[in-house]
Amino acid sequence: ARRVTARAILPELAVAFGAERSPPAATAPAPRALPDLMAAHLPPAPENPAQTRLALGAFARPWPGTVEVRETHSGTVLARLPYPATTGTLTAPLGPGTLYTWDEANALELTLASGHLASRDEAEVLAGANRLAVEADSGAWEIVGFAAAELVAPGAYRLTRLLRGQDGTDHAIGLASAGQRVLLLDTRVTMLGVPPAWLGATAGLTSFAGPDDGEGVTAPAALDLAPLLPLRPVHLHAARQANGDVEIGWVRRSRADSGSWVVEEVPLDWAPEAYRVEIEDGGTVLRRLEVSAPAATYTAAQQSADFGGAPAAFTFRVAQLSAAFGPGHWARGEVNA
Repeated sequence: ARRVTARAILPELAVAFGAERSPPAATAPAPRALPDLMAAHLPPAPENPAQTRLALGAFARPWPGTVEVRETHSGTVLARLPYPATTGTLTAPLGPGTLYTWDEANALELTLASGHLASRDEAEVLAGANRLAVEADSGAWEIVGFAAAELVAPGAYRLTRLLRGQDGTDHAIGLASAGQRVLLLDTRVTMLGVPPAWLGATAGLTSFAGPDDGEGVTAPAALDLAPLLPLRPVHLHAARQANGDVEIGWVRRSRADSGSWVVEEVPLDWAPEAYRVEIEDGGTVLRRLEVSAPAATYTAAQQSADFGGAPAAFTFRVAQLSAAFGPGHWARGEVNA
């Protein structure tokens, strides 16, 4: 039989009685995830032209599994975000651009906190792919499409072949300085219909990182009327007639426009149809005309009253009217005759 000695049994006794057991290592508390919520106030979708949208996307490191967004004062749950959004900041200014054409003069330079970007065919971009919400210095959010994405450093991109002012955000085209925020509008972003009572105010949004976060992070979301107002008219033109009158015309736009080529005319999103035309001289408004069709006559008699005769040149601006909110976004024209 095997001889068992005291020397052999001592280690077993030590383990049994805990004499040589090391104290458990202290477990460091998990760092608290602080959600960084982006809330981009965007124009309505064509199928619901009377209600603006709030694009909600969040990022946190570590990602807590879900981020719940509540209205701060009422505690109403607005959204539960199961995935981190692709968010970032501009690393160089984005200058103003033009509508309806590819912007070849500007580039979007940015660094992402998470996610990645990729190039897409121009046809796909024209159809709605690769859309970024970019916060301008004015506080408005411009939707920008991009066809080319170049990775210039880890997490840093240079985007070119831009489409500016998409989805009715041409009012937001302007300077966006370095440091302004960007949000990729993809399936990781939740679109929330904005209640009418929120318009013209600042909403408080509190983000909670998972079910164990009892504190949350609160951030304001400014919800002005700009994304809802009637779009600025296009194709402004004016011509002096033989009798001295100046005929002014334009083409209206609509937030209810689905982009279909089947319909002869886009649906009317603001009824009754009405427009305001302002005649200007050096920035001073001399006369205001209100009409119910996309055309107005500035008569020779009105010109004489305003300018003392037929002016060689003057400027004018046109806006579609909303019965509830007044003039929409203005378009400018010039007469040289």
